Amino acid sequence: MPTNADQLHGTLDMLVLKVLAAGAQHGYGIAVRLHQLSADVLRVEEGSLYPALYRMEQRGWIRSSWGLSDNNRRARFYQLTRAGRRQLGAETEPTRTSRASVGLPWSSRSIRIAYPTTCTGWRSRAATSEHQHATKRSQAAPARGQP
Repeated sequence: MPTNADQLHGTLDMLVLKVLAAGAQHGYGIAVRLHQLSADVLRVEEGSLYPALYRMEQRGWIRSSWGLSDNNRRARFYQLTRAGRRQLGAETEPTRTSRASVGLPWSSRSIRIAYPTTCTGWRSRAATSEHQHATKRSQAAPARGQP
């Protein structure tokens, strides 16, 4: 039986494969695209993304090569392999079937998933906003004993 960590890894793998289906991307570009596709809800941090990319490369789902980013910095670019396309198809077919069975639409651009804020490496928009507000409140509050 898969554990919660296995399910999170599998979900992240599928989301990354879906992003790479549109074309090669460097790691930061993948993270930004996931954030965009989730309507600013999903934020994948480096500590989760790069191990996932390494794991998928070891499985043969993606390959990487060095290139220059848009700002002329050296970056590792990742792209899908045939095995990765097959894996993406195998992962999305059960989801497509289950969504269709309950009348939900499916599109290659719909990635709207909210994860608990306690998951390592993942932070929801609500958790980020709450943290920012708490930081502002603590900075705005005068120290005790001062007027």
